Amino acid sequence: GASARYAVQIPNVGALVPQLSGAAELTGTAQQVARGYDIDASLHGPAGTTVSAQGLIGSDGQLALDATGQAQLGLANPFLEPRNIAGIANFDLTIDGPAALSSVSGQITTQGARLAAPTLPLSFDDISGAVRLSGGQATLELNAGVTEGGAISITGPLTLSGRYPAQIDVALNNVVVSDPALYTSLINGGISVNGALLGGAR
Repeated sequence: GASARYAVQIPNVGALVPQLSGAAELTGTAQQVARGYDIDASLHGPAGTTVSAQGLIGSDGQLALDATGQAQLGLANPFLEPRNIAGIANFDLTIDGPAALSSVSGQITTQGARLAAPTLPLSFDDISGAVRLSGGQATLELNAGVTEGGAISITGPLTLSGRYPAQIDVALNNVVVSDPALYTSLINGGISVNGALLGGAR
């Protein structure tokens, strides 16, 4: 029947993840039960990141946890350079099974996010939609305005293992592409990506 109350402070998460910086604090309780430990935990991290998690960590390594919270999309920028993204992602997830992506279900949503891509003649604003997770697969339902004019949508499933097989559809609606010294073009149409993203996709 062991129980514990814990409070862990990390002055700079960069000591654990070199691409990130800022302080983090983890607080909560753990109560031993027949199958393992019941936990109730809260995390406050860099850039307003918050996570609340409750459930069971089994003695056999099985998890039965619910997690909700939000994070700044900009935390991904060190991994996306030279691209830059800004906005908030909200998540409501369940982990039921071993500690693996295949055990995660739920959704991640965003609204009003922005993406700048210096290597492309486009930038995107008002990015909204959801990524739904189930059985090791992410289903994308995203829409974005093109800052230069027009809009795009991205839909379809992506498997989060192996060679990342996907069936993604991108719809272009009156997208403006221009180079001030050369041209301005209006694009409508669709692009489909089918197959393994690590090689062999069509």
